[in-house]
Amino acid sequence: MTEAYLEAQKRRRGSHAEQLQEGELSEKDKAKTYWDEAHGILGCQHYRRGAKLQCSTCNQWATCRHCHDEKEDHKLIRYHVYKTQLIRCRKDTRNMICMHCATPQKAAQYCQNCHIRLARYYCDKCHLWDDHLTKSIYHCADCGICRVGEGLGKDFFHCKTCNVCMSVSLQNSHRCIERNTECDCPICGEYLFTSPETVVFMPCGHSIHQKCYNQHIKTYVLSFAMFI
Repeated sequence: MTEAYLEAQKRRRGSHAEQLQEGELSEKDKAKTYWDEAHGILGCQHYRRGAKLQCSTCNQWATCRHCHDEKEDHKLIRYHVYKTQLIRCRKDTRNMICMHCATPQKAAQYCQNCHIRLARYYCDKCHLWDDHLTKSIYHCADCGICRVGEGLGKDFFHCKTCNVCMSVSLQNSHRCIERNTECDCPICGEYLFTSPETVVFMPCGHSIHQKCYNQHIKTYVLSFAMFI
């Protein structure tokens, strides 16, 4: 990491709102959380990372949005969300705490205080950190979010009609449905477009969580066998 990079980071952070002060943090805020505590790997059960982020709604700190949402009655918004037709711009989260030195600061890949890299992958648009050793992640400009995969033109393509990234194996064979995944899973009810779970597309073209689909088919087959 070069001196020029560090200086650029300082200038970028200086253009934002007033810097956070360490005195605002509680001991709980500064406490480290672990992806693998036995081996001293920072993060949580969802992500391997060296940063916590601050919810712009409640100002509470959490290691990731999932950890926050499991305990609160509102969602942690990492970035602005622009929906088709009706535009909804929600206040995004911009602050982080480095878990190596407990310094609050603006979100970035490197800590401005100890200069440690907080994750191998960092998206400045989504405020997503992931230090997983083997997971590939890319940002899709059309989706407006990061997705798991090698990237567009490699293992995924973005369908403009469905408005979602799909496996390249479906590029010439899937049935287009406008804004396909901007709906809830018909089994578990989770919103599909931003779901961290794998989404599959049925022959009819509609989308569903892969694990929900598999469980539904298994249950259907067992019920049918018992009926016979």
